[in-house]
Amino acid sequence: MKNNLFIWAGALFIIIGLLLGSLDIYKQLNYEKVDAVLSIKYTGAKGTRKEASVSYDYNGVTFENKGLSSYNGFTMKSGEHYTIYIDPDKPDKPKTVSYVLEIVAISCGIASVIIGIRNRKS
Repeated sequence: MKNNLFIWAGALFIIIGLLLGSLDIYKQLNYEKVDAVLSIKYTGAKGTRKEASVSYDYNGVTFENKGLSSYNGFTMKSGEHYTIYIDPDKPDKPKTVSYVLEIVAISCGIASVIIGIRNRKS
């Protein structure tokens, strides 16, 4: 029973990772790729919370300090250029693509399935 739980949990993690990955692929295929300048603001009571926003030009319109759909503190640095994806119907809602979460979910899922299968054999 316990081994089946590892297998089912692993399968769930793999499915979630694949679904999130397919959303990122959809953005890359259907949205327009735009170069933006990233800025990070420190907010919160003690200035410990980070908020990322971008400024960019799209179809002759300048968009300033638009919040991102996600933020990765390891790869995103203030003042640097960053690729965003724009839905032509909602140009003021920039999207980002990062496969980190997907890779982690799928890796954990595969490890869990392997553990479940190995424990089942013993």
